Amino acid sequence: MTGTITEISYAYSESNNNITVIIQVADMTFKCYKMAGGSDLAVGDTITVTGEITNYNGSVQFAQGATYVKVEAEA
Repeated sequence: MTGTITEISYAYSESNNNITVIIQVADMTFKCYKMAGGSDLAVGDTITVTGEITNYNGSVQFAQGATYVKVEAEA
């Protein structure tokens, strides 16, 4: 799923090698919980996230360990 980062909920953790972000996909938002890596991410970046989507307490989110690829801006 491809979306734009609107919030970094938990900053990149070097010791755990993960980050938690919120992405906007069309008119929906998704939390990417403890996504693998993330030291290179910032609000406004567009990423494609791959992983298991779960319903956690009524909130649809990517489960821990999802991965991402940054989408480069077109010139």
